[in-house]
Amino acid sequence: MAGIWFWIVLGLILIVLEFLIPGLVVIFLGFGAFFVALLHWTGILENWASSTGVWILSSFIFLLLLRSLFQRYLPGERHKGSTDEDEGIFGAVVEVVAPVNAEDNTGRIKFRGVTWPATCIEGQIQAGEKAKIVFRNDMTWVIEPDDGYDNLMETGEI
Repeated sequence: MAGIWFWIVLGLILIVLEFLIPGLVVIFLGFGAFFVALLHWTGILENWASSTGVWILSSFIFLLLLRSLFQRYLPGERHKGSTDEDEGIFGAVVEVVAPVNAEDNTGRIKFRGVTWPATCIEGQIQAGEKAKIVFRNDMTWVIEPDDGYDNLMETGEI
């Protein structure tokens, strides 16, 4: 009789743990423990070694057979966000701290308090001027001159 209560309590603990460790795995270990308790009650199982083996096997079977059904009716929270780390950066206005030209990567910009290597698509941008980030090529930002038009639109001056 003590074996039955052990498996019932273990099953309850595992099912409660599912709420703390989400993933729809631990709950099936709890179902396996309830199944072993049922087999103890009917007298089919009597020793700990066979009980443990049946628990592992039944938990695995419950997991394989029922997990997809549970996931269909108990969907988890899914957030599919952008994996682009540069999203939201393009178009940002930066300060040119060393002259930037299209021929090499010797130019530098100041972005978020750090200076970065920069190049431009065409022409040259002098130090002290403002520029907009167009895209990134490895660790080098590609910029273009900032015409100020976007800033005027945001402030409502146009």
